[in-house]
Amino acid sequence: MARRGTKQQQRAGYGRLLDAWVAPQGAGDPVGAVATSFTFNAAFFEEECLARFLGVEADPLEDGPVYLIEREEKLASIRCATVLVDQHHCRGTRSLRWDLLPVRVPKGGVMHAKVSLLYWANLVRVIVASANLTDHGYRRNQEIFGVLDFALDAGADSDLLPLIVEFLRSLLPTGAQEAPDNARLLGLLEQVDDYSRELPAASVSRRSGQAVVVPVFSGQGRTDVISQLEASWPGQGPAYLAYVTSPFFDPPEAANRPAKALWGLLRQRGAAEVTFNVVAEQVPGESAVLIRAPESLKAAQPQRRVAMTYFSVLSLEDTTSEVKAVFRPLHLKSLWLQNQRWATYLIGSSNFTSAGLGLGAAANIEANLLYIFRHDTGSDTSAAIDAAYPQGEPLSDELEARWESAVDDELEAAQALAVLPSGFSAAIYGLDAKDGEFVEFHFGDGLPDAWSLTAPVTGKVVLDHKQWVHEGSPTVLRIKWSEMAPPSGFDVIWAGAPSGAWLPVVVQDAAALPPPDELKALPLDLLIQILTSGRPLHEVMRRWLKARGKGDKAEKGSDTDPHGRVDTGSFLLQRTRRISWALEALKRRLSQPMVTQEALTWRLCGPVGVHTIAEAISREALSDSERVFLISELVLALAQVQPAEVPGSLPVHEIQAAIKAVIRELHVDVQRKRSDQIANLTQYVDNAFAVALS
Repeated sequence: MARRGTKQQQRAGYGRLLDAWVAPQGAGDPVGAVATSFTFNAAFFEEECLARFLGVEADPLEDGPVYLIEREEKLASIRCATVLVDQHHCRGTRSLRWDLLPVRVPKGGVMHAKVSLLYWANLVRVIVASANLTDHGYRRNQEIFGVLDFALDAGADSDLLPLIVEFLRSLLPTGAQEAPDNARLLGLLEQVDDYSRELPAASVSRRSGQAVVVPVFSGQGRTDVISQLEASWPGQGPAYLAYVTSPFFDPPEAANRPAKALWGLLRQRGAAEVTFNVVAEQVPGESAVLIRAPESLKAAQPQRRVAMTYFSVLSLEDTTSEVKAVFRPLHLKSLWLQNQRWATYLIGSSNFTSAGLGLGAAANIEANLLYIFRHDTGSDTSAAIDAAYPQGEPLSDELEARWESAVDDELEAAQALAVLPSGFSAAIYGLDAKDGEFVEFHFGDGLPDAWSLTAPVTGKVVLDHKQWVHEGSPTVLRIKWSEMAPPSGFDVIWAGAPSGAWLPVVVQDAAALPPPDELKALPLDLLIQILTSGRPLHEVMRRWLKARGKGDKAEKGSDTDPHGRVDTGSFLLQRTRRISWALEALKRRLSQPMVTQEALTWRLCGPVGVHTIAEAISREALSDSERVFLISELVLALAQVQPAEVPGSLPVHEIQAAIKAVIRELHVDVQRKRSDQIANLTQYVDNAFAVALS
């Protein structure tokens, strides 16, 4: 029968999944994120999930260029952002600042897990959910999710984090350590491993009032979910109550293997009950109800035991009413087991199907969390978990039951899509100092005949089977990339395919990516304004772009037009003073703790970094003497940087070494371009570099 609970308790167990992507108080700067999904929407992930993780404030629809600037800056400062998506749905144009990797599952299964690992400097958060990374999954469907926070002072059981990291690592193919497209993800997971070793030892006991949490993964040779539930049961008698919530089940014509396995898990002597929470709708004009589940659930009930099967309706829609009931499509999956003292609650991605529970040869990769707790104590833990249980209403005996299983549209859509042949191993975008931009294709076994790779925007064939054979059928083939924007992927077409597939591109080094057009060749005065302002980069750029849009775009004599300036002593003195203020701000910026190497690279080489300031000085200096003098001032400011180090940040010696490398580059440039006509200036410059490089 249906579990009882108050409406207030149920509401207390609800929340917004997108809120879990927002950094809690004290979490620190973002370091990296990795997420998995079956179906996927690249724009939703980037603009909603990733934006919340990074703390992006601008709106992509309303703020346009400002959003791109803020997204670019914050993505460039983290170590890695990667999404692992089932091979059927791994597609979509995106920013190359984050990686999209396909997961291939053999023997007919799919990658169905929904796990997100969010790493800030002081906190690692793991979200295990039933929701795909899509707008429907996060905003429309009825879904369920659990959150585990791992902090250095307190948090979830520290033993869990390495298990979750290992699961994420297992989604990569064998030999992934050598694959160029996996390097950033593996580096991030290794860093999370290091973080997990600093966590305090586990202190949660099954006998305490707290819940013990166990990750339950299935697929890829793992034990099936039912067996893992049996192994995790706390003892003191078997469970005799089970409550199943699932939108999808095995086909009606098959014997229901999951239901039979569940009955085998419950006690064999004495009464036992199984309740299925289902979606149903009243048949118009009839005293009948259409249950979106197979009748085999009922038929699986044991005949020689005191066993009872009940059905609880989560969403009963009366289509005869003038005002049609509105409800969210059911997509959550859960399984509750209980006896007189103990209860376990499984939530996550596993549907109540053979593939979802890992009971057949075609097992999906699934991820769930199992909460183990005492339900007879009336503890806060028990009440909180009970509040998260989806309440339904018992199915009326007065209505005739008719059975019709819901169709898994996501799975059907996946089966209709062409799967990218395994021979297309990777596509890497990079920048070579000598040859410029390139795309490097990696090939393996399993290539089809008569294939072609097409650029999605222009439709231009960039590589095909004939050209590849002409080049000697190499395992790695690099082609020059001459289009304006780096590609995020290629359409792959081959003979006999029902449709094309998508080969995502991964960037070799994020430093190779061009900045947004709005951040290219910024005027020196604007760079000074950005550095000396207390506002974030995107806020300063918002004001500048707004002013430029009102007609202040490079007007003669304007503050941002270097060609409209007058070379006077008072102007030079004034500008030198402003640059000095900017250099002081630059020192403070470089002295702040940085949690990733990428953040350091951005501050040194990004659109408002040291290199850019030096280029702007060289470009806009009114004389060679001014240029050399201001570069020397920049070098002295760099020499005075005193990097701060906090737990989780880059060590001081790494930051100092990177700054010294920049100073040496500036020294080479000054030596090559400077004029020695002013002896005292030459001595000043030499002394400045001597101090900076000492």
